[in-house]
Amino acid sequence: MKKIVTLSLLAVAAIALQAKVYTFADLAAIENSGVTLVDGAYVVSVDATLSEAVTLDDGGLTVSKTQITINEGNSLQLVGGEVIKFAGSAQLVVMGEALLNPETGAIVTAAEGSEGTAKGFWVKGETANAVVENIDFKYVGFTFSNGTEAGHLEMRNCTMDQFNGKNSQQAISFNARGDGNIIDHCTFTGAKVSAIGNGSNTPVGIVVSNCTFMNNSTDKRNRPVINLSVGNYDVIIENNLVKGLAENTLAGGIAVSNLLGSDIGDAKIYVRNNVIQDNRYGITLTGKGHVFIEDNAIINNHWDSNPMTGGSGINITDSKGYANAFIKGNLVTGSYWGISIIGAETTVVNVGKIDDPEAEDYNPGLNVLRDNGVDGALYDLYNNSPITVYAQGNVWGVSKQTRDEIATVIYDKNDDETLGEVIFWSGDEPVTGDVNRDGIVNGSDVTKLYNILLDNEEEPTE
Repeated sequence: MKKIVTLSLLAVAAIALQAKVYTFADLAAIENSGVTLVDGAYVVSVDATLSEAVTLDDGGLTVSKTQITINEGNSLQLVGGEVIKFAGSAQLVVMGEALLNPETGAIVTAAEGSEGTAKGFWVKGETANAVVENIDFKYVGFTFSNGTEAGHLEMRNCTMDQFNGKNSQQAISFNARGDGNIIDHCTFTGAKVSAIGNGSNTPVGIVVSNCTFMNNSTDKRNRPVINLSVGNYDVIIENNLVKGLAENTLAGGIAVSNLLGSDIGDAKIYVRNNVIQDNRYGITLTGKGHVFIEDNAIINNHWDSNPMTGGSGINITDSKGYANAFIKGNLVTGSYWGISIIGAETTVVNVGKIDDPEAEDYNPGLNVLRDNGVDGALYDLYNNSPITVYAQGNVWGVSKQTRDEIATVIYDKNDDETLGEVIFWSGDEPVTGDVNRDGIVNGSDVTKLYNILLDNEEEPTE
């Protein structure tokens, strides 16, 4: 038995020795690898004339008419200062670990004439793992498919500019389940499709933080800038700027969904401290999920040409009654529908519940809603569902915070008896005074943004 163990250990060691870490210089040194050094840049190209895939370097990589693949168990490393150009419809697949994290930075782009066709990176396989830092991507994208839930993508301090939509439907795309993914301090500009997303059947756990999203989804189709399907993993979207193209009437801001009814267990979704402006809508949850929407500034998200299909600052849509939404401390202004709810009888939406500070569902409210409406009517909250919604402790878009005036900006069973009631009033005496700095509920960071709006009234960008 001892000899068998010894032989097994030697076999493992031999396999480990065979694993290779490729750099682009290594790839360029392999004849017919598809990587060449041209004028100081490494050009990645595929040979469309190949009739069948060719394996090179003792099985280390495979070249086909569609992609160059670094085979299972091997790694790719990017060196600082390198320029990588993808030509034609080239895609580089790493069936292992991608260490694309040079301290001094690197550039990954399309070759001249391939701006609309080049694809970029796809990291996948049983040993897939990716660390991506300090890289400027242009035109090309990054797809990640971890083979086991232990693998994940960490991307920091990168830029993604003018993604052409050829690698996937998102500049950063996840098409396998997994947790522990991080995208931090990155900038996404001018993507033809979504900036970050995944498939309906591949929920991921992810933190998207401290990022800037400017003028993405330029193909003017129904593609949210951040478009995540959720399941039994926590999702955190925080401290980001998500600014859309005002003239793009189909691109939403932040969308989280569970269209296939995936199990969520104890997983939570946190959307907090973001500025979301000039999109078709601001934030939406569709389907099963437990979401916390807190302290966001949601401004002028009304650019859907049809108010019946978009234009909400915050929207909760849940036909099965499995969603639970906690909404606190947000500024919602310039939407068709400030907060809109489409739910079933067991859907829970809490926009403020202040009667019992010791209760598990206590919510101080602290939302500021103003200038939300369509066709001359004001709608700070539209309860298009049979459920009772608590919405106490908020400041509404009326000049006097009285029961009667607040009721004019809320649509519920008082307007349509088939709908549920919105309970927005908590005291016996009306709140007097104008909605100004003194009228804002203390305790929410978003009040600072509201004060700025009062000082600098601006028309929406046309």
